[in-house]
Amino acid sequence: MCRFCREPECAIACPHNALLPLPEGGITLIAEKCRGCETFDCIKACKLEALALDGRTGLPVICDRCGDCGKFCPHNVFRYEEIKL
Repeated sequence: MCRFCREPECAIACPHNALLPLPEGGITLIAEKCRGCETFDCIKACKLEALALDGRTGLPVICDRCGDCGKFCPHNVFRYEEIKL
């Protein structure tokens, strides 16, 4: 699961600039730019091993903070909550 790095190494490593760093941390995927490259530079660059490739689309799976993992996890492992700073 993405840890929303402030300076995401995966985005820096992407040779096609398909991963856009977000101001609040984390990344968003610009699917039109992603080539699903065979080198997996973005996936290898994530030190937390939080980025994976979708076997169906060939694109990286990016957490978009929808919270569904928390809603549907039968073991209550994930929780999604808004934190006010």
